[in-house]
Amino acid sequence: MDLFLRFNSLILLTILLLGCSPINSVQPFDQQQAAQILKNDYVTQPAKQKIALDLPGDQKWKSLQTDANKNNRLLLPENNSLANWQQSIRTSITGYLDEPKINAKKIVLREIKNAYQQCQRVNASVLKETANYLIYKIDMAGCEHQPNQIQIGKTFNGSDAVYTVYYSAQTNQIATAQLILMSHVIKKSQLVAAS
Repeated sequence: MDLFLRFNSLILLTILLLGCSPINSVQPFDQQQAAQILKNDYVTQPAKQKIALDLPGDQKWKSLQTDANKNNRLLLPENNSLANWQQSIRTSITGYLDEPKINAKKIVLREIKNAYQQCQRVNASVLKETANYLIYKIDMAGCEHQPNQIQIGKTFNGSDAVYTVYYSAQTNQIATAQLILMSHVIKKSQLVAAS
C-alpha cells in the first residue's frame, strides 16, 4: 500500500511539473518553443529610447562601447583614456524583460549600496525624484579599485527599460566650474525615442 501511495504521488508530481513547464515536455522540443523561451528569458532587446545630452560645444568627447549588447556607452574627453581619466560620462540600460520589477529608484539605491560596500567614505543623496526620473549625487573616497570621485546621475523610468546616465569626476582633478557645468548637463538630460 505504501508503495502504491508513493507511485501515485510521483505521477501527480510529474503531471504538475509538466503543466508548469514552459516547454511541452511530452512532445518533442521544437525551435519555435525555444525561440519563445529565449525571447522572454533575459534577452536584451534593442532599446526603444535613448538619453539625449546637450554637451558643451567647446569640449570634445569620444564615445566608447562598454559592452557587447551596444546599449551601454562611455564618453571620455579626447585627452583621457580608460587607464588615465579625470572625468567621464556613462550610460546603462536595464531592461524590464531582464529585471521585471526594476525601476529608477531601485537602480539608484543599488548604486548607493554598491558605493557603501566598496568605499570607506560615502556621501549620497537623492537630489530630485519624480515619477519619471531620479537625480542623485554620490561622493566616494577610499574605494577599492577606483579613485576618489564624485558622481551625479539621472535615472529614467523608460517604456522598455530603466535608463541611467552619470557624470564622474575624480576628486580635486576637475575645476569647480566644470563640475557645475556637467552637473547641469546631467540634470537637463532627457529620455527620447531611439531613431
